[in-house]
Amino acid sequence: RDMRKEIQTGLETELRKYQETISRGSEVVVRLSKDLASRGIQKIPVEQLVQLYDSQGLSPEIVKEGAEKTGVSVEIPDNFLTLVAERHSRPAQELAEPRSETDIEAKLGDLPATRPLYYDDPYKAKFKAKVVARVLENAVVLDQTAFYPQGGGQLSDHGELRFGNQKVGVVDVQKFGDRIVHFLAGPLDANVDLVEGEIDWQRRQNLMRHHTGTHVLLGAARRVLGEHVWQAGAQKEVESSRLDITHYQQITQKEKERIERLANQTILRDLPVRINWMAREKAEAKYGYRLY
Repeated sequence: RDMRKEIQTGLETELRKYQETISRGSEVVVRLSKDLASRGIQKIPVEQLVQLYDSQGLSPEIVKEGAEKTGVSVEIPDNFLTLVAERHSRPAQELAEPRSETDIEAKLGDLPATRPLYYDDPYKAKFKAKVVARVLENAVVLDQTAFYPQGGGQLSDHGELRFGNQKVGVVDVQKFGDRIVHFLAGPLDANVDLVEGEIDWQRRQNLMRHHTGTHVLLGAARRVLGEHVWQAGAQKEVESSRLDITHYQQITQKEKERIERLANQTILRDLPVRINWMAREKAEAKYGYRLY
C-alpha cells in the first residue's frame, strides 16, 4: 500500500518501454531475417540472438516470433541468459598453463577444507601455511589462507608466496567447494612444503572499500528512488566498481546528484563497519530478501 504510486508508475513505464521495444525490434528482426534468407541461412545463429538481446533489448521469444514470419527459424538455448552473462564477463586471466575446472575438481579429490583466515581477520596481510597439494604445475592448495578468492562480484586477492629466499606471485585465487586454489605466476618447487603468504594490501584495501561503497550506494539509491530498488549486479574492481540496480525508468540528473550527495554524506560520517554472523533463516526473517 505504501508503494502503490511507485508500482503504478513502474507498470506504466515498463508497458510503454515494452511496446516501444516490440515496435523497434520487429523492424530490426525483419531486416535481419531477410538478409539471412538472401544468403541461404534459414536459422538465426545463437550469437546473433545474444547480440540482439544485448544491443536492442529483444528477448529471443520476440525475435523468434518476428523471424518465423519471414521463414527463418529460431532455436532458443536453455542457457540463453548464461550466454548473455558470458558475453559481458571479462576474459579469464591467461596463465602459463591452461586450466579446466573439471580437471581441477577431480584433482582436489578428498583434500581437507581450506581454512579461510580472511573471515577470522579481514586485515590479516601475512600468514604461514602448509602446501596440501599441487593441482596443476602452477596451482596449489594450502591448509589455510588469507587470500580472498574471486566471488560475489569481487576480484580475488593477489600477492606472493615466499619460501626460503625465493618467492612466486599469486595471480588468481578461486574457490572450489570448500577448497581454495592459488594460481601462481610460476611453478612451486616440489620440495617446498611450508610457505609464507603476503597479500597485495593496496589491492585488497581498494576492493574492500569498493565493496562497502556499493552497499552505501545501494542504500542511498533506495532512499532517493524508493524501496523497490534492488541490486541487480555488481563488479568490484581495483580502480573502480559498478553497481546495477533495478528501476523502472532512467535516473534523472537530479536524482543522480541526490544519490551521490547522500552516499558521500554517509561515507564522510566515517561510520564503523561491523561484521556479524547470523543463521541464514534468521537473517532472512529479520531483513527480508533484500539481503540478496
